[in-house]
Amino acid sequence: MKSRQYIYLDILYLGLLHIRAHDDDADQCHIQADHLHNLPGLLKNLEKEELHEFYWRVSRTGYIQRSKPEYVKSFESLWKELEEATQREQFQEDRKTAIQKQISFIFCGFKVQIHKK
Repeated sequence: MKSRQYIYLDILYLGLLHIRAHDDDADQCHIQADHLHNLPGLLKNLEKEELHEFYWRVSRTGYIQRSKPEYVKSFESLWKELEEATQREQFQEDRKTAIQKQISFIFCGFKVQIHKK
């Protein structure tokens, strides 16, 4: 199971391969570049969930609408991996937050006990 970071790198790599292999199709190269150009910023700021959402809802869907079907198909397995990784990482983050709240609650309760004595 790959992290989102590595899946985004795979998406970037595949898109760059498409551009290099089809440099005679300027329209498709532009569509590929438009799909990929925000990924470096996302990779620098992986903790910003809104960047992941933007890629999924805007960049990816725009690519699907504008690109040739054979190119869209080439990304589908990576997008499936990305969707699964997102769910897994969000579950882990939610679990971490819940544990931190429980610990905080326990310590707050302990502090109240100490102050009452």
